[in-house]
Amino acid sequence: MPVETEAPGEGDGTRRGLGQYALRFRVSGVAGFLVLLCVAFALLRPAFMTPGNLNAIISNAAILAIVAAAQAVVLITRNLDVSVGSIMGFSAYVTADFAARHPGVGLALLLMPLVIGGALGAINGLLVAYGRVSPLIATLGTLLGAHADIGSAVRIANKAAGIVVGKLGTAVVHPDELG
Repeated sequence: MPVETEAPGEGDGTRRGLGQYALRFRVSGVAGFLVLLCVAFALLRPAFMTPGNLNAIISNAAILAIVAAAQAVVLITRNLDVSVGSIMGFSAYVTADFAARHPGVGLALLLMPLVIGGALGAINGLLVAYGRVSPLIATLGTLLGAHADIGSAVRIANKAAGIVVGKLGTAVVHPDELG
């Protein structure tokens, strides 16, 4: 008498149907939801489907895709970097501030955020690899440092421009009145 090695229904695919389909096509659900969101936004705001808005959405998504790819490399190596967003924001702020103060610089504006981000990333890497600091602690320190630097720079720039930001709102005053 032959011995059955499979339970009834396993070999013909009837039991695995929904679970295997969900695992195999899990991206389909996300893509379907994205299409549903686009249709809903297009119905609520007709300007949503304009070429200019779609270009802005794709440009923002491209930036986040690059950051996500870089973060994936970090996660694949079983590490964690919580400072990616802060480094990106800090690099963007310093570059934009430099561009405002020195118009017509050109190529330096393309290289500046790469150098700043690379330098801060190298500091994180050195702390983790040679300093034996936990990746979470090292990148958390960089995150806090970048936030503190951006906050200080914004306060200094606002004071120089005569902008006072308080709990009740924003006021523009003459810089001599700030003391």
